[in-house]
Amino acid sequence: MIILKWFLVTYFGLVVLFQTYMAAEHKDPSKTRPSSKAFSAVIHLGFIYWILEVM
Repeated sequence: MIILKWFLVTYFGLVVLFQTYMAAEHKDPSKTRPSSKAFSAVIHLGFIYWILEVM
């Protein structure tokens, strides 16, 4: 269970970093801001972490 929890934390962290990096590389104003993507990813991560804590 602990390994799964750390895997999810690492996975979501890498996803946030990758999305922010891609948005910074392209600087496309038509795409959503990287800060909103990171914020939504943090919300999802907190929700999954809470589920794992309850289990």
